[in-house]
Amino acid sequence: MNRRTPATALFAVIALVIVVVLLAPATMGGVKKITTRSGVATPPVFDVEDTGVPVPPAGGPLVPLPTPVPVPTNPQDLALHDTMRHLWIDHVVWSRNVTMGVFSDLKGVGDYEARLAMNTYDLTALLTPYFGKVNAATFEVLFMQHVTIASALFQAYKEGNETAIRDVTYKWYQNADDISVFLSKTNSAWDYAEMRTYWRMHLDTVIDEMIDYKSGDSAGDVMCYDAAQDHADVLADFMTNGLLAKQAVGK
Repeated sequence: MNRRTPATALFAVIALVIVVVLLAPATMGGVKKITTRSGVATPPVFDVEDTGVPVPPAGGPLVPLPTPVPVPTNPQDLALHDTMRHLWIDHVVWSRNVTMGVFSDLKGVGDYEARLAMNTYDLTALLTPYFGKVNAATFEVLFMQHVTIASALFQAYKEGNETAIRDVTYKWYQNADDISVFLSKTNSAWDYAEMRTYWRMHLDTVIDEMIDYKSGDSAGDVMCYDAAQDHADVLADFMTNGLLAKQAVGK
């Protein structure tokens, strides 16, 4: 799979972090509403001390799983299914490493961020044959913003700056909504409401995991990380199924 060099990826991360900072409002206090192309979206506000082990439904998984679908048997479709899952697990794993690097002051945090950025290029390369180069480039920009805003959010939590946490959290959920709008317009097989729900759940799992890691709640941290991995498969399969459905009907 094509990858850019770690140095190039790191440069992209630094550049986009600068963009995020420059786009931040001069006054960060106060609760804002975010207007998207689909209407008004109000992301949840997370308390700095919102810790604890999440409780799954009795006898059920922590992350709701969609109705099972048959695993593709066609070699090309199966390769898409497996690669999509692999890249989304990569995304969760390297997001986890960045989280640990930020809150534990690990020396390798810069390399972890660069590797997480490379995951953006890998996903873009996977989607390009289905999206076309122009749409794939738009996805790459939006997804790289997802990665860099996450790094800014981790830093805000580390500093305990509640106004920054609120502001960057809104930016992150706004970006997730923008990605959902873009993907649902790019592929008619992806329902916007479902796509938005899955993307927001991805953010929820990352934030829950981060908060528990920061607070030293190792039991909650483990459960949230497992939930993040489970949901990565859910989102990956949702995206794969949409790509195959569109391809099957020739839309």
